[in-house]
Amino acid sequence: MLSLPQPIQIEILDLTTDSIKFVLSNCDLSMANSLRRILIAEVPTMAIDLVNIEVNTTALHDEFLAHRLGLIPLLSTSVDSYIYSKDCECLPNHPCERCKVFFELKVRCETDEILEVTSRDLKSMYSKFDEKEEVKPVKVFNVNEEENGITIVKLSKNQEIKLTCEARKGIGKYHTKWSPVCVANFQHEPVIKLRDESLNDLTMEQKKEFVNSCPVKVYALNEKTQKIEVVNNDNCMFCDECVRKIENFKLEDPENALKISMRKDRFHFSVESNGALKPEEIVRSALSVLHSKLKDIQDNLNIGTR
Repeated sequence: MLSLPQPIQIEILDLTTDSIKFVLSNCDLSMANSLRRILIAEVPTMAIDLVNIEVNTTALHDEFLAHRLGLIPLLSTSVDSYIYSKDCECLPNHPCERCKVFFELKVRCETDEILEVTSRDLKSMYSKFDEKEEVKPVKVFNVNEEENGITIVKLSKNQEIKLTCEARKGIGKYHTKWSPVCVANFQHEPVIKLRDESLNDLTMEQKKEFVNSCPVKVYALNEKTQKIEVVNNDNCMFCDECVRKIENFKLEDPENALKISMRKDRFHFSVESNGALKPEEIVRSALSVLHSKLKDIQDNLNIGTR
């Protein structure tokens, strides 16, 4: 009998307010890389896309301001309540409960002190649509409630900025401002094997040199047994510093003394959010997109075999 493949599994190693680390297992490299690319480029968020500047007497030109506004993360927990602008039949520059969120920025400096304009000054233009339960408002993300927010521009006396902007739903494939992550990468799970018979020929000084050769402290020297142990296997980043150190010791069989390989079915992911979505929401959304893509492939294959 043919054994069925094991289902893909995810094991969360660490979860904070802005990052997540997890292990993806029972899959191959192509599946892991597909998930990584989706995390970066195909998880939908809301971001400022159009800016209408009425007054700008600041030191920054209009295009610079528009670019900075577009890169301010918007809390996009309710992104599924909106549709893409290309799929909406609304008129340009008109309020729409289905695809748009409007913000305004009105600041003027009246004193001799420099006035810092931040994301906290960007206010939502409330409308009747915001009162509907099924359409949750999109808010401006602030790095820390105790801080001033993300700096947009600084104003001198009598300088003024007045504008309105329109946030839309999009994905990082179209522009990086829609990408919800700062970092999304993975590596194979390392497999490290030490052969005590070969390493016993090393002096204590050589053993300490070997342990200290690893920049991420994968190894440790047990003072009682005087043996080298692997204590942080998952920290290995395949830099081969320890391999080169073993080769320098001129052992009789250096290849068997230390073997570093990688598992082909387990991958360690590290994902950092820019604030638009929670880390777990990003991963959940990416898995949903991946599932949808695989289903489309399966459906098309089924059609082709009929």
